[in-house]
Amino acid sequence: MKILLISYLCIILSGCYVKTNGTIGLDWNMRNINDSMFYHQVSICFSEQKQIAKSNVKYTEKIDTDILNKCIKNTDYKFVSDPEYRIIK
Repeated sequence: MKILLISYLCIILSGCYVKTNGTIGLDWNMRNINDSMFYHQVSICFSEQKQIAKSNVKYTEKIDTDILNKCIKNTDYKFVSDPEYRIIK
């Protein structure tokens, strides 16, 4: 009985996500991933930090990929405070 309940709970939790408006949605195939709060936060982080990087350093595809990866790991990532990219003014 415990195994059945644990399996059922895992199935339920794996399909849930928090929407940008704070409500909990259920999307088994993750077709509406762009409605999730995490996706929204990563998108904002990526677009803001990308613009900062373009205005401060020679922007390359490597930097683009690096910013996206860092925004996925930490949605509060700041390009200007990244020691890998020292901005000299």
